[in-house]
Amino acid sequence: MRNEPIVAVEIGTSTIRAVAAESEENGGCSILALAEIPSRGVRKGEVSSLKDLSVCIDAAIRKIEPELERPVRRVVVALSGSRVSSRRSTGRWAVDGEITEEDCKKARDDARNVPLPPGQVIMRTVFRTYRVDGVETLNPVGLEGAVLEADMLVVHTTGTHCRTVVGVFKDLDLDVEDIYFSGLCAATSVLSPAQKHEGVALLDLGAGTTDYVLYADQTIADAGSLPVGGDHVTNDIARAFRLTTEAARNLKHSHGQAMIQATGRTNRIQLPVEPEAPPRVAILSDLETVIHVRMEETFQLIRDRLRSGGFRTEQIHGLVLTGGGSCLPGVSDLAERVFGLHCDIGAPVCNPNLSDAYARPDYATIVGAVERIHRERLHAAESRIDVVGAVKRWFGLKK
Repeated sequence: MRNEPIVAVEIGTSTIRAVAAESEENGGCSILALAEIPSRGVRKGEVSSLKDLSVCIDAAIRKIEPELERPVRRVVVALSGSRVSSRRSTGRWAVDGEITEEDCKKARDDARNVPLPPGQVIMRTVFRTYRVDGVETLNPVGLEGAVLEADMLVVHTTGTHCRTVVGVFKDLDLDVEDIYFSGLCAATSVLSPAQKHEGVALLDLGAGTTDYVLYADQTIADAGSLPVGGDHVTNDIARAFRLTTEAARNLKHSHGQAMIQATGRTNRIQLPVEPEAPPRVAILSDLETVIHVRMEETFQLIRDRLRSGGFRTEQIHGLVLTGGGSCLPGVSDLAERVFGLHCDIGAPVCNPNLSDAYARPDYATIVGAVERIHRERLHAAESRIDVVGAVKRWFGLKK
């Protein structure tokens, strides 16, 4: 009998993904199956139709279930959305002499008691660093001092957002084991320990949202999501060339380019037309201009959001783009121009057992979700809230 399987579901604006995986005796993790279903009922990362989303999730689960030896009962969910944000919090604990593990826990617990705006709930807390009497340290156990401080990044969103998603799974007789922020999942699968240590900004370019995670000064510094993504580019193309959304998306994939090329001024491309309609052509550089303007605006919005949180380009060594939007030709060149930093395209590298079929930028979130729950089951070491208890509280149940 296999160990209890890991089942992760990514709720995206364009695609619902479900993965079945299992932990191995050697401590590794192997993906058994991955299903992708075109997303319905999600707009900009937010649920717009419970019924449509439920149908998509059910279809994805049923496609991976044959690879398991039992029906799926529990899932972890990777969630994004424009209402996901973060803030730094510092917990303080008075100590008397030598600091113990219990003192560290008390300081971390105090950091989690950060006041949030009305209606907000904590999705994840990520430990940053300790300070003993104002002196920073990563491991204060055994040191002596009077005041122990623990710094954390608190990722939060609206309670209604979480309750809605959990309710969809509950109606399908599925228990939500944990809820992860999609951006942190992508960072888990794509970024190396060295990149996090040196400082890097990861941008996960999705269809309806762009998630970002910033590592600076050898620790996580910021995380959040903006309601802009590849669908905005598609909609701009549809309006500019009087096309259906599907035709505009196909045109973006076949001829799209984030940078305006000199050769595009003389090249012509065929536009999709209805049957028996006369042929239509467009100048390639016109298409490139539409894409360039929207993607440039997207990067500028992210840059400004990071700057408002105190980010400075000298704090980090570069950018990493991942997600489906990172596959657009020229997108890294444009990001470099906007941020003034070197930019790479990132694919999952967290699992040495991962086959090439899953080492794709658009799989960064779902692979990262699997890796995070695998690590937590193995080590139970990362500071986090009791999400199972939180889910019960969201529904008004007794913990």
